[in-house]
Amino acid sequence: MSGNGANSLIAWRKVWLPAAGLLAVSIPAFTGLWRLWHCGRNFEGLMIVPVMCGFILFKSRNEFASSVFKPIKKVLYILPATTGAMLAASAYDLPRISGLFLVFNSLAASLGIFGYSNWRLSAVPLIFLFLMIPPPQGAVDFATVNLQRFFSMIMEAVFSGFSDSFLERQGFKFWFDSVDCPMVIAPECSGIRSLLGFVIMSSFFAVFDRHSIAAVILMITTGAVAALALNFLRIFVTMQMGLGGLEQYTVGFWHGFLGIAVFVVGGVTLSRFSRFLKPLDQQNQKEDR
Repeated sequence: MSGNGANSLIAWRKVWLPAAGLLAVSIPAFTGLWRLWHCGRNFEGLMIVPVMCGFILFKSRNEFASSVFKPIKKVLYILPATTGAMLAASAYDLPRISGLFLVFNSLAASLGIFGYSNWRLSAVPLIFLFLMIPPPQGAVDFATVNLQRFFSMIMEAVFSGFSDSFLERQGFKFWFDSVDCPMVIAPECSGIRSLLGFVIMSSFFAVFDRHSIAAVILMITTGAVAALALNFLRIFVTMQMGLGGLEQYTVGFWHGFLGIAVFVVGGVTLSRFSRFLKPLDQQNQKEDR
């Protein structure tokens, strides 16, 4: 082995050994997050965030190998305290807090080992990990009810203007003279799950393509707007099928298939939009220099 190769191996040992140790002590935090991800359907998609982060870091492996580390070792001195706080939060069954400390520890370790000069390679993907922490259930319930109300008002305006069979809306229930039972915008139709998923996807593409802060904000905003627009389309199509006597396609497999199709359309749209922004973003960065 050449001298440069041996030095490189020694340098990477300084990365992988602390990383393995940090991962080992983070197992209780991951265990708590795993339980949260499976406590309801709204949070299941969050478990893919660590996989996405790993994919982003793997894509940058050649740049990591050729980069020069400029560690800020003083940052590492806070790790014992924050790691202890993470383990204490896990012991007291506070998974969201322990998850926050987990990401904070990862960021501190990144700055301590790689330094500021490699922040786009290491720190930015790790900031993306914050999205794996489920929001508080109270906030989710609040958003769900208000999204139900929002879509109910929109659908009432649409049916009042374009449907002769629409009678009235009572809360989240819609009455039509052509059906005996009301159509309901249930909590599952609020789109909170899609909203979380689209925010994750738009953030992933923004980090993966290394957009500027302004472009990241634009990507996330676009993801949220796309989630609302496509969820409205899904509710409208489902109601139209119910009014058309196709109730069997509004539940079960076909209802799930429609949700998946909408999600795929949104994912492709966000991917294309990110690719569209990338050359514009690079041009602005060159002009700033």
